[in-house]
Amino acid sequence: KTADALTIIDQVDLPNVKMLFDIYHQYVTEGSVLHSIESHIDRIGHFHIADVPGRGEPGTGALDFKELFKLIDSLDYAGYVGLEFYPVGDHVKAVRSVSDFV
Repeated sequence: KTADALTIIDQVDLPNVKMLFDIYHQYVTEGSVLHSIESHIDRIGHFHIADVPGRGEPGTGALDFKELFKLIDSLDYAGYVGLEFYPVGDHVKAVRSVSDFV
């Protein structure tokens, strides 16, 4: 959970220790992720993305990735974004399709 990760980050208290924010898992365990992202962007160093349900590619499920990426961009995020999804079709097309949301 986000609160647990933030507690550890605060206890370690080092500038290079950040949270890996797995959008899929955060949504499954905590619901809406927009508020958590906005509130804790300064402590996020890496995003993993996959859609809900089934860890599908963005655009195949319940998450609004256009809105998510718009928020992340508006917060001047400069960290990493990892693709951690199961493509439903052609793998190359699935990876390229992520740029449709940015």
